[in-house]
Amino acid sequence: RPGNGVGAQSSASLSFTQPLLQGAGLSFNEITQTLAQRAEQSNIQALRNTLIKTVSNVIFSYRRFMLAQQQLTITAQSIERSRNNLERQKALVKMGRVAANKVIQLENTLAKSALSYRQQQNRVEDQRVALLSLMNVDRQMRIRPVLELDVEREPLKLKALQQLARQYQPAYIQGTINLANQTTRLEQAEDQQLWDASITADYSVTAIGSQWQQTQQQLGQRRQGNYSVGVTLSVPLGDLTREQRYITARIARETTELAWQDTEKQLDVNIQTSMRNVNLTWDTIALAKRVTELSRKQLEGETVKVKTGISSNYDLILAQDALVQAENGEVSAKMNYLNALTSLHQLLGTTLRQWHIDIAKQDGASDD
Repeated sequence: RPGNGVGAQSSASLSFTQPLLQGAGLSFNEITQTLAQRAEQSNIQALRNTLIKTVSNVIFSYRRFMLAQQQLTITAQSIERSRNNLERQKALVKMGRVAANKVIQLENTLAKSALSYRQQQNRVEDQRVALLSLMNVDRQMRIRPVLELDVEREPLKLKALQQLARQYQPAYIQGTINLANQTTRLEQAEDQQLWDASITADYSVTAIGSQWQQTQQQLGQRRQGNYSVGVTLSVPLGDLTREQRYITARIARETTELAWQDTEKQLDVNIQTSMRNVNLTWDTIALAKRVTELSRKQLEGETVKVKTGISSNYDLILAQDALVQAENGEVSAKMNYLNALTSLHQLLGTTLRQWHIDIAKQDGASDD
């Protein structure tokens, strides 16, 4: 305060350092943030990979359940045909046109079909429980699959599939992230080999006044301060650790790049194999339908022959078994085609996209 020798004192200082060699550049200062963002991307890809496997397993399990139910229906239809044939044969026995022992074969066939039906019911129940367990819901829940099995061919083009895989395949994207990280670490190692040269600038000012307000006003007078500008240089001598870190980072980057290239090549091979399997299973459906159609006509013919006494019950039973096998073969062919498509989508990483499943992000965007 004035008059008693007591005054106010304040000081301010400012320091600025700009790297010229090691650590220079805005991109270098953002490396930590860049690596953190890539780590988040890796976590998202790991989550996508887990979801794709889970969804695919549920789809496969549902189709096994559906296939078992379809086969149960086919067996029930076979039992109905066997029962009708047995009734006709019994009628012929009463009329005296057929010997009584002729119906034994048909009764045996009907009994076997009934046994097969019971076994098939057990398989349906097993597949139902397996599906509910995989979905982690109440095992006592009663569900029935959709019996209509509509199959339409999905057009496939190799170039388009390869592009989809590079856009959605988690393992491929993860390989790209790993390669980018190794490239960044190599750049860090290269940067650490540079000399540490920086421009430094300092400014300081001290003000003394009788009042605090007067002191603050003096601080605002920049010409009263002290300035200094200089260059600092640090040259490491005999330090081999930097060179060792650089060599290690370079080898790691080259190794990662080779692994990524192998992953890309193998991905293309797997896509071609999966695409060929899809096309093959589609062609199998047409053949299976033809076999079913011919087997049905053969059974109709044998039924007429048995009625007229031209054919035997043994031939009729063979025709019935052939139709059951053909119908089961057709259903299996359709399931194989659908499963081949599901496997292809799993390989491409497009399962979530195919089933309209989105992974919500913090910014409100979606993954697929």
